[in-house]
Amino acid sequence: LPDAARLVTARATLMDALPHTGTMTAIEATEEEITPHLDDTVGIAAVNGPRSIVISGDNTAKIAAHFADRKTKQLTVSHAFHSHHMDPMLDDFRAVARTLTYSAPRIPVVSTVAVDSDLTDPEYWVTQVRAAVRFHHAVQELETRGVTTFIELGPDGVLTAQAQQSAEGTFTAALRRGRDETTTVLTALGTAYVHGHTITAPQGDLVDLPTYAFQHERYWLVPTGGGNATELGLGESGHPLLGGLLRLADGESTVLTGRLSPSSWLADHQVRGTVVVPGTALVDLALHAGELAGLSTLDELVIEAPMLLTEALQVQVKVVDDTVTIHSRTDADWTLHATGALGSTPVTPQEFTWPPTGSPLDVDELYVTLTQRGLEYGPVFQGLTQAWRDGEVLYAEVRVPEHGFGLHPALLDAALHPSAATADTLALPFSWNGVTLHTREAGTLRVRLAPEAGDGLSLHAVDENGVPVITVERLVTRPVGTELTAPTDGLFQLSWPQVTPTTRTTEHTLIEVPTGNVHDVTEHILTTLQTHLTDT
Repeated sequence: LPDAARLVTARATLMDALPHTGTMTAIEATEEEITPHLDDTVGIAAVNGPRSIVISGDNTAKIAAHFADRKTKQLTVSHAFHSHHMDPMLDDFRAVARTLTYSAPRIPVVSTVAVDSDLTDPEYWVTQVRAAVRFHHAVQELETRGVTTFIELGPDGVLTAQAQQSAEGTFTAALRRGRDETTTVLTALGTAYVHGHTITAPQGDLVDLPTYAFQHERYWLVPTGGGNATELGLGESGHPLLGGLLRLADGESTVLTGRLSPSSWLADHQVRGTVVVPGTALVDLALHAGELAGLSTLDELVIEAPMLLTEALQVQVKVVDDTVTIHSRTDADWTLHATGALGSTPVTPQEFTWPPTGSPLDVDELYVTLTQRGLEYGPVFQGLTQAWRDGEVLYAEVRVPEHGFGLHPALLDAALHPSAATADTLALPFSWNGVTLHTREAGTLRVRLAPEAGDGLSLHAVDENGVPVITVERLVTRPVGTELTAPTDGLFQLSWPQVTPTTRTTEHTLIEVPTGNVHDVTEHILTTLQTHLTDT
């Protein structure tokens, strides 16, 4: 352990002393596609997947420009790692590496560095600083050796997501950002166990962790009036967006509260240049609030006004009996954004075959069309990986990184992108009916979108194993006007003006109103009135 600590410390110290020069860029391409564009100033830093390459060097933007039609991202790094920018530190690092004692590993190790030397050779660790990280090839080698279960030991599940592009098998992570550590590690071990692996708990003595120097000092703002959330009567909602939970004294109302910031990942969802909280996020909030109130399904949600995130918003989701409402405000009056009805009878999911038999759609072209129409999606919302059309039915496969949502709003939003791109005009979700979340925290969806009566759309989605994730019986969209504006007051009032009756006799027509949701009833009345007025 002391030798390992010396090696890690020397590497970090020497790297940090280097000039902060160069850049690194991730590119969606194969190694064969990128290699012809490389030179002495820019090289490959990492091969993370079959079509996931990171380049590093003097100016990686010039190479990324050759792949303008692909996904590229310049990484936020202090140095151009795994490039010639590391050369000035190699001799000093080699001198430290040669002073250490090495032992052969007790378990087999597959290295991400393609070199002949083994881990007991100091030169291996010097090469590791400079050579490309071939994670993709290492995972493939593990699969060749018969490995079928992969457990990531790290601070999050990033490598787990990458490894699934390189091999088939079971993948899980021992730690996940934002999740309880004990639950996560036991889930990882349980996953390995149910796939045929024996779990042996380590034997040892429990020791106290070191004390924290600032244990009794606060470095965050205290809520007005003093005290923390618990002292103010707020509980934990367990939702990533709205963390506060308040159960009112009447015993019948549940309120989720919190703030949404335009600097969050929600900024990746823009409509004609304005950040708009996606309707899928409102659905997720309504479902979560309903679950806390003991109601598991969303029978209906009507979006009455867009939630514009031009500045930080205070948001409340309130459940009274089986009714859910979503409001927001800055410093002014509250604006009503959505009203819905909750229930407890789940919708039966629909089965469909995969892969679909329809014609493939060009995903890149779909996003170009969406951008031209005014739907500007950042990386978080560009989750559509494949799409097909089979007559009037659309199919899609969508992915997002690991998350803590019941169903990530960006994942559900991406499921609707094929429909939005192939529609005649720019439209946003207006009403949702029969929404049931069957499985939580799915990272991949296989989706079937089919037209319903009128201008509706049904959505059925399963995960990679065919397990139902979410069902939407009917989704209706409405065209977006030329400008998006937030209403000054979303709380409408009812007034009864005095009307003087006329003596003229008129013929009366009785309209039979069917039972159903608000949207269907309203649409029926308006259609009948229009027909009657046209006839007369």
